[in-house]
Amino acid sequence: MLIVDQLPYADAARRTDDNGNTLERRVLPNGQAFEIVKNFPKEQELRCALAGMASNIKYAEYWDETNWNLTYNVES
Repeated sequence: MLIVDQLPYADAARRTDDNGNTLERRVLPNGQAFEIVKNFPKEQELRCALAGMASNIKYAEYWDETNWNLTYNVES
């Protein structure tokens, strides 16, 4: 499996809700605005979430590309 997402970045249109989720404001070309959940999990959080379900977990950050990726094998 491969998971890829953005590394944290500065954004003035972001807030945290009562559950600890990061919400980010997005605006469509037609002007319609909405909030999306945009959490930035840390490596250890990802490893914990996969515990008992995955093996050969590898995590890498690519700051020049502003993303991270995580690969793993699914346990059967």
